Amino acid sequence: MSEWARDSVFWLAEHQLKRLPALFAHYNLDPKENEAAWQILVLRLAEDHIPGFQQAGKRGAPARGEPMPDSVPEIERMVHASGLTVSGASKRLAVRLGRPSEGIRRDYSRYQQRLRAALAPIGRKPNPEFKAIVEKVLADVRSAGQWDMHFIAREMLRLME
Repeated sequence: MSEWARDSVFWLAEHQLKRLPALFAHYNLDPKENEAAWQILVLRLAEDHIPGFQQAGKRGAPARGEPMPDSVPEIERMVHASGLTVSGASKRLAVRLGRPSEGIRRDYSRYQQRLRAALAPIGRKPNPEFKAIVEKVLADVRSAGQWDMHFIAREMLRLME
């Protein structure tokens, strides 16, 4: 590699690294406060840019699609923390939010179906190394209380089984 090429690579790397805080801020992550921030960033970038992570059936530029309903991470937290079923957690959350539990459960199920459709290519060709990474991410996001990412990582593992 020529000296000019080497210098160009170093210059580019240095300037790109300076932009990392903006990337974390874009996804509302702080690597100093959350040990799983890097893993979460990778999953969110994949969700935005990798076809297998995007909502199935859409054409054109990558889009985030419909956002995850606020009830999904809360149900995930309740299921993990208290051992409730999704239906039981939906009922408790409905009482707290003053919403019908059927609607909360339906939001959860619809998002789960969309996520499974988007992740389907992963399940067709499971990669043991990728599965190990997802298991690590699942443990990290669980300990960090990132229940939205916990839901996604758990669904990824289910598809690889």
